[in-house]
Amino acid sequence: MWEQRKILYEQNLDIQQFKRDLDQLDSWMSYREALLREEKYGDSIDAVEEMIRKHQDFEKTVTAQEEKLTSVTRTTLLEQAFKEQKVKEQRQRTEERTGETRRDQATNTGKNTKGKKKGG
Repeated sequence: MWEQRKILYEQNLDIQQFKRDLDQLDSWMSYREALLREEKYGDSIDAVEEMIRKHQDFEKTVTAQEEKLTSVTRTTLLEQAFKEQKVKEQRQRTEERTGETRRDQATNTGKNTKGKKKGG
């Protein structure tokens, strides 16, 4: 019982951390998106050079944020548990069908044996 509760707490913590990472990434991207949507291309050499510097800084920031980007593509503990549960349920259904097929075969074999003894 305590082990199950611990697992639930760990899954919940993992989901909350995942949500926090998503929120931070969303906020970061929203801010940067505004910079990217700017339609100013510079009206002088100095302005263009400044924009190039800003873009290079943006690229460095994206590289620095790469770890956060990959962290939100991971499978959470809860998703993992659901996948494992699904596999377990599919295995059980297969075993149940196999068991039913064996019982049906045994029942049919028993009927065939009885019928042969009567007719023989």
